[in-house]
Parts: sequence; C-alpha cells; structure tokens
Amino acid sequence: MYSSHLYRLLALGLGAAAAPASQAAEAAASLVCGNTRFTMTSQCTAIEHTRLPLCRRQILTIEPPGTKPRTLESSARLKDGSYDGATDHWACVPGTSRDYLLLWSNNGGNCPACEWVDIIDLDGSLLVRGRKPNGESNDAEYERVYKKLGLPEEFPDDAFQAIPLM
Repeated sequence: MYSSHLYRLLALGLGAAAAPASQAAEAAASLVCGNTRFTMTSQCTAIEHTRLPLCRRQILTIEPPGTKPRTLESSARLKDGSYDGATDHWACVPGTSRDYLLLWSNNGGNCPACEWVDIIDLDGSLLVRGRKPNGESNDAEYERVYKKLGLPEEFPDDAFQAIPLM
C-alpha cells in the first residue's frame, strides 16, 4: 500500500546518506501539530552501504498544552525489543474534526510490511499502528481507523517531512 509513497520520498532525496559504521549519533527534531509539540529523539549508527542507519532507540515525546509530557516508543521496535527499521518521516494531517500526527516508518525493504504509518492524536494517544508488534502488516485495521478519522482520501505524500536520524 505505501511502497509507491516511499519510492516518491526516496526519489526526493529524503533518505539518510550512508556513512562509515563507526559513526553513532543522537538527533532530535520537533514538529508542532495543532497546539501539541512532538519531538522525536533518535539514537542511530550509520551502516556502510545502506540508506537507513541502525537505530538503537527512537522516542517520541508528546507535549500537549497544560499536561505533562508523555513518551511513546517508535513502532520500528518489535515485540522482542529489537529494531528493524526507523521512523524517518512525519506529517500533521487534518481529519474531519482535528489534526493527527502520522509517523512513517520503514526498514528499507520492498515487502508489504516493510513500511508502515502510525496515527497519533494531539493528546498523544496512539490510535493505530500500521503494523503489528510481530512485524506483520496491519493494513485492514489501519485503513478502518484512517477512514473513520476522516483523513484525506488521497494519501498526503507532500505533507511528510524528513526526521533526521543522525
């Protein structure tokens, strides 16, 4: 479902550049959606000859006004605790009654479950993960929630911004 979108993003040159495997770094980026600030902090190591670095940890901090910040771990983390990809793009997308944060993750592969999108509301609640904790696709549930929220019928490719991983 999302593979054509990923290829468009890669064609725009939004992927991470390959670097020697010895370079490890932490990067953070913020996005304001509605009145909520979201900050993604990534701890990644460049892997030679690959587009995506190896991310040991990615944490999304959610700061709705008037409440304590909350954190959410990237869905690139599998049930066994390992990471097999990275959340490297995000977008603030209007739904029927409010905006939502969409997080785009991928593992650099070319398969039905190799890229996925999670939907988060402005209070920081995870509404649906684009894939299951065992790594399988969650397309049916994702599509159901996406439509229920009144998100754009045409997937909003142009709204996504790159999240620096290093």
